[in-house]
Amino acid sequence: MERQISQLKFTLSNMGLNEYQSSALAHLIYLGETKAPNLSKASGVPNARI
Repeated sequence: MERQISQLKFTLSNMGLNEYQSSALAHLIYLGETKAPNLSKASGVPNARI
């Protein structure tokens, strides 16, 4: 699963998203509906940036 997330992050970055945006969105796509603290922990994006 990490490989797919990395590929998706790369694609999203190429579309113009920054590192935090691409990481949060890629993880959200794979996690589905989740709470902000869970997304922050999974994606490595600071909770204040989610």
